This record gives sequence, structure tokens and C-alpha cells, in this order.
Amino acid sequence: MAIPISTETPRAHKEHRCDACGLAIPPGETYHRSSVVDNRSIYTLKAHKVCVAILREFCDDGCEQHGLGGVLRQLNLEDIEAVPWGDLQQQALDLWHHFNDED
Repeated sequence: MAIPISTETPRAHKEHRCDACGLAIPPGETYHRSSVVDNRSIYTLKAHKVCVAILREFCDDGCEQHGLGGVLRQLNLEDIEAVPWGDLQQQALDLWHHFNDED
């Protein structure tokens, strides 16, 4: 079981990759960074603020096996629209479309 040892929301100075959705975290964007310990290993997870918000809203224990894409594919657009995301509303909708719209 992963145990968080620190959490912060820094502003990216360079591009990072979101561990939740796999998309880029561009320079200048504020993101979620957690250092965790798991089985005597320490590692850092980086994620968009909206990805963390979606996982907190829709995931129970065991969600990590499906990843964010799996979670978003199981939701209807109405599920996303029903949550008061505040300033993350458009990002949440865009992410849902990214994982659900076929090109």
C-alpha cells in the first residue's frame, strides 16, 4: 500500500508527464506532486489538478488498476457535467472527451 509522505502543488518549470492520464503538464501549469513510499521504495507522482479531482470524485479503493482513462470511459458525460468543478470544469470535460471520443 502506497503511503504519501509529502504533497504539494508547484508550478511546472519544464514539461512533465501526468501519471494519471499520460498527457503533458506544460510549463507554467500548477500541478499535484506527491512523494509516496511503497514496499520500501520512494517515488514521486505528478498529475494535473483536474486528474486528481476526478479520481477523488469517482474512485473508491482499487481504482488505480483501471487508471484515469478506464474511470473516464465508464462515466457518462452527464456524470462529469453534474459535478461542480469550479475552474476545472472545462478541463474535466476536455479530459472526458479525450478518453471517450473516437477520432
